[in-house]
Amino acid sequence: VSLLVFSPMYALCAYVLGYYWNTMWLDTVALMPLVIAGTVGVLRDRKFSLYIISLAVSIIASFYIGYMVCLFVLIFSICYTVVSFVSVKESLKNALRMVLYSLVALMITAVVTVPAFMALQQSDSAGSAGAFPTQYTINYAYGYTEHNLINTLMAVLKTATHMMSAMNPIKMDQGMPNIACGMLTLTLIPFYFVTKKIKLKEKIVSICLLVFFLVSFVVNQLNYIWHAMATPAMVYYRWSFIFSFAVIIMAYRAYILMDSFGKKTIMLSGGLLAAYLVLSFFLQNKLRVVLTGFGVAVIFIGIILNKTGRMKKKTLALLLCLFVICDMGVNTFVGVRFVGSTRVDDYPMDAKDVEVLIDTAKEQSDGEIFRTEFLKSQTLNDGALNLAYGITTFNSMVDSSYADTLKEMGLASSKGNNRYEYAETNPVTNMFLNIKYLIGRDGQTSYDKVCLEEIAERGESTLYENKAYVPMGFMTDVSLLEYAPKSTWRFPGEVLNDWFKTAAGINENVFLETEPVGELGCTAYEDKLSVRLENPNSYRLDLSNVKGTEGEEPPLMYLEYTIEEEGAYYGLFRASTDKNTTVIINGDEENSREISQNYSNFVSIGTFKKGDRIRVEMEAEFEKPSNVNCRLARLDEDVLYRGVEKLRECAMSTTEWSDTTVKGTIDVKKPGLFYTSVLYCGGWEAYVDGKEVEITPVGDTFIAFELSEGEHEIKLEYNAPGLKAGILISVVGIVAFALLCVSAVLVRRKRKTATCEEGCCAELSKDTDFEDSFDETE
Repeated sequence: VSLLVFSPMYALCAYVLGYYWNTMWLDTVALMPLVIAGTVGVLRDRKFSLYIISLAVSIIASFYIGYMVCLFVLIFSICYTVVSFVSVKESLKNALRMVLYSLVALMITAVVTVPAFMALQQSDSAGSAGAFPTQYTINYAYGYTEHNLINTLMAVLKTATHMMSAMNPIKMDQGMPNIACGMLTLTLIPFYFVTKKIKLKEKIVSICLLVFFLVSFVVNQLNYIWHAMATPAMVYYRWSFIFSFAVIIMAYRAYILMDSFGKKTIMLSGGLLAAYLVLSFFLQNKLRVVLTGFGVAVIFIGIILNKTGRMKKKTLALLLCLFVICDMGVNTFVGVRFVGSTRVDDYPMDAKDVEVLIDTAKEQSDGEIFRTEFLKSQTLNDGALNLAYGITTFNSMVDSSYADTLKEMGLASSKGNNRYEYAETNPVTNMFLNIKYLIGRDGQTSYDKVCLEEIAERGESTLYENKAYVPMGFMTDVSLLEYAPKSTWRFPGEVLNDWFKTAAGINENVFLETEPVGELGCTAYEDKLSVRLENPNSYRLDLSNVKGTEGEEPPLMYLEYTIEEEGAYYGLFRASTDKNTTVIINGDEENSREISQNYSNFVSIGTFKKGDRIRVEMEAEFEKPSNVNCRLARLDEDVLYRGVEKLRECAMSTTEWSDTTVKGTIDVKKPGLFYTSVLYCGGWEAYVDGKEVEITPVGDTFIAFELSEGEHEIKLEYNAPGLKAGILISVVGIVAFALLCVSAVLVRRKRKTATCEEGCCAELSKDTDFEDSFDETE
């Protein structure tokens, strides 16, 4: 019953309740108790199989969280060795065993970890790993601006008291770590440190461990190490489940020694609990502290009744089990309500309809390779979620060069956050990214009426075909290789004009920027609005010295355009605030459009007639300047389609393709650069007529190489860097584990045989007639 009492407190600790949406972490969190049990097996019993298998599976399941588990194994092994110290010789033997078995486990995981490590070297995380914070700082998540000793101590105290029941777990951004793991754990921790049944040395080691954990949350340098030598984005305490596990183990140690609790132990523990709750009352939510105090008192009374003989141990265990179920049930309810959840039939959005539309797109393309995107993302990995080849990605392995290039092409992109997102953008970007189909879900319809044609409908989902589509590989001028993202931001319309003119050989702009014709202003504090001199489309509302009154809404900045030429328009609206941009057409506020400001992107606004009005509104902020940059451009359809036709004349025909290979043929009329929409990274190889050629990626992002005149067979092949080496190392690791197992079996048999022989000899020595006795024994 005691196992049932304690296991839910780990399974439903605040970490799990705060991050259950991040399912890729949870396998390793669930496996960690097995890893620690295996560690004890190595150090205490010289058994290795559980440790090697559980550690290997943990790392394969999530090498990132697995790294944190490995750190804890190291710390736990040191603590265990100190507490159970026998001799230096025995400690060294245990250390060697741990190193050997850990090495075998890591070798087994190499098929995953080696390619992952190689891929990470190209990501922004690699740069972060090389930037160890040398200046002392408190973890940004705590919100302190002054990094001194007093604030450090306050942060440690706040963290230590963050174990109240029914707390809202943090899911991202600022706040304290999710370490709460039940009232029973909180109640029993003082008993662990007070009871005489636990050696002083173990208590000292445990206190040092907990203090180290608390300081690791607060001090940025330690937190940096815990997060695999990188500063985490948004989710700041990804290893806090280890703290919860440690205190639950300590609480369980106290629970199994409950029979030894005396009056003094109970009184001292009660005093420590009272002091902790009083301190928490001043540092945490008072209602939750009172609720927790009531629950702790109930458990405490149960312990006293057991000690006075008024309640049997089994009865107490059953009541505690029910109490823990109620306690963790309440925490789960609060956590899920706070973090939120998704309906099964809403995830992925319109799943069955989308599946049919994706199949329709494949059927119409007759084996050609292409990308499919969504008008609006549901997640940042919609392609993987819906089994479609898209461009939107959120992945720690993302090559950092992609983000810069794709941002200048008009996608919402962030190098530091390893992501880039497609939102119904423009036909030139679609052309360079090989996007042939777009899908609108949940009734979403396309704003682009010029290049997107509706070809299928299913339920509330619609499939659109890009009429300005060009196959994934086509010939262009070699000068496209001169492109490189600039450190200063550029309007995507200008970048795409350059790309299009170079690719199509047409010296005309495909995007024609439109200056605002109409009103520039704001709903309040008009005197503080100014146009910035470097660009007439950039302006600022400086409210640095304005503190809004209680309940006052921040003013809206707005810019109005009056359409002078009919056509399709595309815009980018950048603001220093993170509030959405509102676009209102011809004063129709009921059908206004919200455009996300998380990251700026160049999106389709719609097709308009002369005299139509476009009003762009953005919310300002009090006590700071709010900057806005609005850019609107009209598409020249004639230039676009002339360019598309020229590019189609010299494009590759796909003959075969898979996840790692693309084959095709092309008839080159004029020597130049063969551009593809395939994102370049280490591991790609290109072959022309069977001979390998050097890849010269455009903007360090897209695979490209020069081609001579004539017909050619093209082959692109990808082999993940480090995969072959990883497979070899994993095979060696598995063989090493097998040899260890065989060796252990042989040693066990040898010992058993030796034991039997010793027993036989002892019996034989008692017999007078040795030969007769030997026969009987056999």
